Amino acid sequence: MLVRADILERDESGIRLIEVKSSTSVKSHYVMDCAIQAWVIEQCGYTLSSIELMCIDSGFVYQGNDGYDGLFVRHDITDQVREIMGDVANWSNELATMLKGACPETNVGKQCHNPYECGYFDYCTRDESSYPVRVLPRAGMVPHELKYEGIEDIRDIPADRLKNNNHEWVRRVTVSGMPELKPEATAMIQALGYPRYYIDFESIQFAIPIWKGTRPFQQLPFQWSCHVEHSTGQIGHCDYLATDSNPPMREFAETLIHALGVTGPVLVYSSFEKSRLKELADMYPDLADALGRIIERLVDLLPIVRQHYYHPEMKGSWSVKSVLPTVAPELDYKALDEVRDGSMAQMAYLEMINSVTEPTRKAYLIERLKAYCEMDTLAMVKIAHFIEVR
Repeated sequence: MLVRADILERDESGIRLIEVKSSTSVKSHYVMDCAIQAWVIEQCGYTLSSIELMCIDSGFVYQGNDGYDGLFVRHDITDQVREIMGDVANWSNELATMLKGACPETNVGKQCHNPYECGYFDYCTRDESSYPVRVLPRAGMVPHELKYEGIEDIRDIPADRLKNNNHEWVRRVTVSGMPELKPEATAMIQALGYPRYYIDFESIQFAIPIWKGTRPFQQLPFQWSCHVEHSTGQIGHCDYLATDSNPPMREFAETLIHALGVTGPVLVYSSFEKSRLKELADMYPDLADALGRIIERLVDLLPIVRQHYYHPEMKGSWSVKSVLPTVAPELDYKALDEVRDGSMAQMAYLEMINSVTEPTRKAYLIERLKAYCEMDTLAMVKIAHFIEVR
């Protein structure tokens, strides 16, 4: 067994093991991690005097000038680790036995995503039906119960089996093979006035803050896109992207306020933008009134779509990337190349603002980031139009 300890620190009683996590709290699987490390170290003949977990203090506020004292907090978990260290040898033996045998038969379940994504998920689901019961939305133990009853495919679920109305709706639409849009949604979109603003934000989180006045893991917006529908079919676009390493939040807020004017619904697809606007209002009191008026104009498309539209190919998800192919297949996120999702946008932004990034590379990343964020708001336009004209 091989372990790589983050920190080993000598003291009067022996060696202190310190495991460093980017989390802000102690989690049970961290204790298991430390137990394995501690067991291996002591099997090698060393004595551990204590075992600590070093986490990030979420209340830390960076004051600038590399002043990071207080960023980390250390938790003594020696007793918790000692309680389970005796199990490590058994875990090791069980895993060694498993590896020598045939591929274990374990049903796909919550353990495939918790505490981490399993790298074998695609392998284990390779022979699944097109509509596996596991995609039933917010279903808890229902998929496991169905599998126990021998039902693997949503289309095989008896009509009277599901008690949840949303699950039954998903089952019925999947069986029919035809999408369903409830007329109430069309009325909701048609009732919206003009101009209509469709907005999307991109943000970055730093475990170790780099901008004064910010906290660990604080969502800090650096980009917005806005499609403006002045009247039916008359659509324009504007955007903002911070391209240097300076704090972008204030400029982000000011340019957004200017772009959105003072009237007309502001459409979003989740509560993410609302949360960021509230945080910006707290951060910049002089902009709070203007940002508050934008918040009052927000219209969230996601609950409208979730409650009123379903297509079998969405497979239990109402995310933009699941809905869009069913209403506007001509738009394809895969065509965006290097920046196709939020995580990729964060990585591109970090590279873009790095001082060592070559100008040509930076220009390319700017282009890709703008294209991705613009796709998000264009997707919202397409979804709203689909609902409105059906």
